[in-house]
Amino acid sequence: MLVTARLYGDLSKYATETKPSAWKGPLEEGTTVSEFFKIIDCPEKKVICVFRNGLRISGKTILEDSDVFHVLTHLGGG
Repeated sequence: MLVTARLYGDLSKYATETKPSAWKGPLEEGTTVSEFFKIIDCPEKKVICVFRNGLRISGKTILEDSDVFHVLTHLGGG
């Protein structure tokens, strides 16, 4: 299956594409959000929340083919 993760804040360093920062690639059927973070070598503790179709999802959520989900982290500020 093929998914797209839109990455915000300092998570953009895990992107495969820029403007907007996104990771696009294939995953095995049944991959969860938490497993996705392990695959891209991103510490899940950096992630504040994940949204799919405007709804917050958990690390246990199974991703589906053609999913586009948004991954947010703390934003730096002065």
